[in-house]
Amino acid sequence: MDSNDPLDDFLAAKPERTWRKPKRVVKALREAYTYGVPVLQMKGHIDQMVEHTGYSFVCGTPDETLRRVVAFLLTNCESDTLASMLPLLWARGGREDIVTTGILLANIDRASLDSDVWGALGGLVRATEPVEGLLFVVEELYRAEHGSPDDDLLLDWFGGSPIHSCLALLCIHAGWVRSGRAPLTGHLREAVDVVDVGESDGLLKRVREQLLEAQ
Repeated sequence: MDSNDPLDDFLAAKPERTWRKPKRVVKALREAYTYGVPVLQMKGHIDQMVEHTGYSFVCGTPDETLRRVVAFLLTNCESDTLASMLPLLWARGGREDIVTTGILLANIDRASLDSDVWGALGGLVRATEPVEGLLFVVEELYRAEHGSPDDDLLLDWFGGSPIHSCLALLCIHAGWVRSGRAPLTGHLREAVDVVDVGESDGLLKRVREQLLEAQ
């Protein structure tokens, strides 16, 4: 049935078998991202985003459109299919892939995951990630009221790769803002104090400074 909405029509036209296999879902999503993109989207701006953020591609799909896509997936895919799809989607690395993964992770049936959502996120991250994408996912998980990663997991991240240290820093800051900005204490403050945020990303520097300057 024609809904007069191109995205709805595209999703509805796919055979049911498309939504049963993770690889098929991931392939279909790449085409779905092209729906809802503003007609006057500036290609030069998108090209700059790809160059400066580290995404493998950027379509310019609005986040609200991606939320509609995720709502369709949650209704039409088995939870195990979605859980198996997450690492495939994340590894492809487009901005829309990362955002879609974050929204799915916030809403997926937890029983389909091998760990809680924070452990699942930690298992997805690669050697390098767009900080903007990580921040979106962290904020999405907090908005979905998944709580904060426990201190042991955060300290493990700080002791791991640079990107896991970045993830820990973003998580602590997001939780700190929501808890009233009380000063950090103990081992977490020590970890924030010594974490290396590098020289290039101003966001991470600002996050670290805010946490350390809180009185």
